[in-house]
Amino acid sequence: MIIRFLKKHSVPAIVVFLMFSFCGECLAVPREPIVRSDAEYPATPEKVVEEYVRKDAEGARLCSVKFREIRELFMWEEAGFDVAIIITRYDIKTLSVEPDTARIAVSYYELGEFSSPDQWRPNRTKSTETFILKKDGTRWRIAEPEIFPRVLLDTMIENLERYHEGDPRDESTLNILNQLKNVKEEESRYAD
Repeated sequence: MIIRFLKKHSVPAIVVFLMFSFCGECLAVPREPIVRSDAEYPATPEKVVEEYVRKDAEGARLCSVKFREIRELFMWEEAGFDVAIIITRYDIKTLSVEPDTARIAVSYYELGEFSSPDQWRPNRTKSTETFILKKDGTRWRIAEPEIFPRVLLDTMIENLERYHEGDPRDESTLNILNQLKNVKEEESRYAD
């Protein structure tokens, strides 16, 4: 699956490795999704999107082990990304719910884009994605859009710190980590 993605998008293997190995658990081979009973699965389209967005913000799509927790919430096959959008928060709003289709808008408050081991592109903006959900049997699942991971700033800093501990000589990771820490410091001044 990852090889197919790399060939299709010409992504260097090290980039995908880094994006999927931010937490120590994630060095394991990707596993099958966790499949919950209908009683445990989110009952409404809103709850599906809330869980997907929350876990994505917590870094679930950066880690093959944590990824298992959200895999059943969407319909596409996801190989991995070399980009993550760093966010401060998000808002969710239901647009419509019909018998077999629902539309939920998510507004993301973005700080910038992290890509490859040494690329940080600041870009403070607000973006809105409209999630289309379809009924899949008795469950609601996200059909589209396939978007880059949206990760909270603190989560990305924690993940990069763990990664850097494993390879303290990796200057490119240290560089991006320092940049993100500076962004966090600016954010705290901005919030005051």
